[in-house]
Amino acid sequence: MGNLFSAEEFEGSLGSGCGAEGGAEGEVEVTDGTSGGGEARKEGWLVKQGHLVKNWKRRWFVLEWPLLHYYKTPEDSTPRGSINCEQVTLSETVALERTGKENCFMVHHPERKLYFLQAEDETQMMSWVKAIRNVRKVGLIDFEEISMIGKGNFGLVKLVRQKATQKLFAMKVLSKEQVIKRKDVEHTKTERNVLRRIRHPFVVQLHFAFQTGALRTKLPCPHNVATHVAVHLCMCPRPAGNKLYMVMDYVQGGDLYFHLRNEKRFPEPVVRTWIAELVLAYGYLHDLNVVFRDLKPENLLLDARGHLHLADFGLSKQVISHEQKLHTFCGTPYYLAPEIVQ
Repeated sequence: MGNLFSAEEFEGSLGSGCGAEGGAEGEVEVTDGTSGGGEARKEGWLVKQGHLVKNWKRRWFVLEWPLLHYYKTPEDSTPRGSINCEQVTLSETVALERTGKENCFMVHHPERKLYFLQAEDETQMMSWVKAIRNVRKVGLIDFEEISMIGKGNFGLVKLVRQKATQKLFAMKVLSKEQVIKRKDVEHTKTERNVLRRIRHPFVVQLHFAFQTGALRTKLPCPHNVATHVAVHLCMCPRPAGNKLYMVMDYVQGGDLYFHLRNEKRFPEPVVRTWIAELVLAYGYLHDLNVVFRDLKPENLLLDARGHLHLADFGLSKQVISHEQKLHTFCGTPYYLAPEIVQ
C-alpha cells in the first residue's frame, strides 16, 4: 500500500489532495495491498448533468477502460464526450450536496472538469464506481454513515455500512490539520502500521485505511442563481476535507468503563475471563514487539457476547526487540502506574 501516513505525503496532501467532503474522495488500496483488474468494458444508461445548461439528460455510457464515452443513444457511433478514468476521483457526498439527487456520484478529473452522473439505484451506481476504478480500492463513497459513535480531541468515530457487503464497521476520522498541529503524525502513522499487522480475536482489527484532501476547484455554489445559459460561480467557504480514515471492527457492546459505572461490581468468573483474554491479547502484541502503553477501561470494548477487545493504538510503539527500553512519558494520567509518575 505504501507509507500512507508519512509526514511528507501527509503534509503534501493538505495543499494538493485529491478529494473529500467539499471535494472528491481519495482512494487507496485495501490494507492488505491486494489489487486486481475490474471490468474492462461496461455499458448502460446513466443520467448526466450538462456542463453549461445544468439540465439532466439520459446518456448511453460505454466504458472501454481507461476511457468512459457517452452517447445520445446506443446506436450512435460518435460519442458526445469522453472521460479519462485513469486519474479521476469519485464522490457521492459532494454529488448529493450539489445536486440533491440520490444514487448520484461525481467524477472529478485533474483537468478540473466535474461530471455528475445518476444511476437508477445504489447497486447500479456502485457497479459503475467499481468499473471506473478498475482496481480493488476503497474510498468514502463505499460507505454509508449511520450514526455517530463517539467524539473526542482526536476526531470522530462513526458507525458506517459498507455498501458492497452490508457489513457494519466503526470508522475513525482524523483531521490532518489537527494531527499535524498536535504533532501526532508519528503516533497516527504508528497506529495504522501496527493495526494493519494485527489479526487476533481480542484486538480490534483494521480493515481499510484511506485519506482524502481538499478539492481545489470552483464548485457551483447553492447561493447562486442559475440562468438559462450557465450557473455563475462564487468562492464561498467550503468545509475542510483533509481527513484520514481508519475502518475497523464495530464492537457494539460499549467500553468497560461504561459498564463499570453502571454495574459497580462484576462477578469474579466474568473478570477472570476478561483478564485471560487481555493477557492473550497482550502476549500476542508483545510477540509482535508492540508496546500498547494506554491500558484503561475506556480502551477495552465488549462485543455482543461479552468478549473483550483491545482498542485505540494511538500511543502504541513498535520496538526492535524485547530488550529495547522506552523512556517516553505517556498514557492517561488517572491510569499511570505509581512508579511511572514518580
